[in-house]
Amino acid sequence: MNYYMDNNKKLDAYTIGLLASDGHTTKYVSLNGSVNYHSQLEVAEEQIINDLCLKYDKKVFHRERVIKDKVRHFWRITFNNDDIGWCGEYLIKGRPNIFDFYNSLTEFDKSEFVRGVFDGDGTIVINKTRHTVGFSVNSKQEDIRKILLDFANRYNLKISEYFDKRGSG
Repeated sequence: MNYYMDNNKKLDAYTIGLLASDGHTTKYVSLNGSVNYHSQLEVAEEQIINDLCLKYDKKVFHRERVIKDKVRHFWRITFNNDDIGWCGEYLIKGRPNIFDFYNSLTEFDKSEFVRGVFDGDGTIVINKTRHTVGFSVNSKQEDIRKILLDFANRYNLKISEYFDKRGSG
C-alpha cells in the first residue's frame, strides 16, 4: 500500500517517524477478524508532546516517576485506530517492513520521517578537539538502520556504525 494513496491518512511522516523510534503500538484482532491499532508516545520532552497534542487535537498526559532517587517527568500522547489506520502494521514490535513504508514517501516526507526518528532516539555529539559535529541514533531495528543509511547516502553524509554491547539499542 502506498501512503499517499490512503485518503484517510491522519498522521504526518514526522509523527510516524517518532512513533517508529520511540512509540509503542499494539495490534488488536477481534473475534470477527477486524484489526485495530493503538499507539502511545511517552517522552521526557514536554514540548514535543505539547506540539503533537495541539496539532492532532489530543489530550496531554503527564506522569512523574522516581528513577535513581530523582523525580522524572514524562508526557504522553495516545493515537487510536482512526488516527493510525493501516500504518499501524509498520509500527508494531519489530517495525516490520518500515523500510517499505519509508520508500513510499516523497523526498520531503523521507526527511520528515528521519527527523521524527531523530527526535525520538537521536543525540547530537560535539567534538571540540576534532571540531566536528555528529549525531547518533540508537535503535535495535534493522529497517531503521537501513533508513538511516539510505538517508545518509542521499545527502552525502558520512556514517559510522557500531554495535552497542550493552544491549540497549
